[in-house]
Amino acid sequence: MADIFTPGMRDWLDKLNQLAEGQLLPIQPDWNAAPGSVKEIKNKPVLAAVATSGSKDDVGLGAVDNTADADKPVSTKQKAALDLKASINSTGMKNRIHNGCMRVAQRGISGASVGFGISLDRWYLNSAGTAVNWEQRPLGIDGKLRALTWAGAAGNTYVQAQQRIEAINCQDMAGTAVVLSFLVYQSTGASRNIAPQLGYSTGAEDSWQAITFIPSLDPVATIPNAAWTRVTARFAVPAAATTGLAVFPIGANAPPAFGAGQEGGLANVQLEIANTATPLERRPYSLELSLCQYYYRKDVFGHNVVVGTGQAYSTAFAYALVPLSGAMRVSPTLSFSGALSRLGGEGVTWPDQPGYGPSGLSIRVGYSTTQFVAGDAVMLMANGSFTVTRSAEL
Repeated sequence: MADIFTPGMRDWLDKLNQLAEGQLLPIQPDWNAAPGSVKEIKNKPVLAAVATSGSKDDVGLGAVDNTADADKPVSTKQKAALDLKASINSTGMKNRIHNGCMRVAQRGISGASVGFGISLDRWYLNSAGTAVNWEQRPLGIDGKLRALTWAGAAGNTYVQAQQRIEAINCQDMAGTAVVLSFLVYQSTGASRNIAPQLGYSTGAEDSWQAITFIPSLDPVATIPNAAWTRVTARFAVPAAATTGLAVFPIGANAPPAFGAGQEGGLANVQLEIANTATPLERRPYSLELSLCQYYYRKDVFGHNVVVGTGQAYSTAFAYALVPLSGAMRVSPTLSFSGALSRLGGEGVTWPDQPGYGPSGLSIRVGYSTTQFVAGDAVMLMANGSFTVTRSAEL
């Protein structure tokens, strides 16, 4: 039978047998290599070749500079990639804008902007010259999202969209780099320029008696006619901006005008601490709604639902406490719609003396009556639908 081992292999087998038998013989590896194989690459010492030239093509790879990023924790490209990722600790509040997706519409999905007023939740729409009609519409490029749109009118001189951010929700932005991003639409017949701006409340926190404006670090954005366009604008927020921020996506000092037959729109608005804009943070609808309800809330009571209970103060006057669904930012402005009646008695003119309850979660209502004896229990119910509206907007 032919020997299948080469002389070199047989020599190693003999040495292994000697080791197995306890004959610990020193094994001397053969490190003698020809130039260009192990000790040298292209006739250069291995260590010198790698450390000095860093030429990866010597070993079949592309060229690399091993010293350019030596003083950085990560490379430039890695840092850019990391900037695009949101911290897990900021989940739900990366975007400081409330209702940037334009889905929450507690006041309704359409209306008219006469001067300075609220449209969709948290969004002021300010029109000058003539009023414009606003509407919530499906965002054409994504049917799951919504847009705030407006229709121009003859004589309109500008339309300005604004959201004010409460100081407690943006004080950490003072002295930092932030990015505003959004989708905008205009159909005025030609390209239009917009200049996004931020501002902060001059004076006390959230007072908004005056605004100091913050210009964008980026050039004016050009918006083509009849096309949704994404805009990003970087800002260096001053350290003094701890009193609340105002966001003006389409500009504050010189916003565009929208005449008859012309439309505008705004969607996917996001303000974040970053150097590079990231994709829109899509919060669950229930979370977005709760953020908006801190500033505006409606409690709707259906037909024959008990609204409140109390007792008669005298033969001519009674009080009732009406529980409400949640606390507000500050003591709100109250309004009511619908009708009430006393269970088993007369209708109630609502209210004679409304007052906000001490907990912020109820309203004390006083009303006139002719059917009570002092100390009588009182129970109020809704006739049809009854609504209590509270507003605590900035």
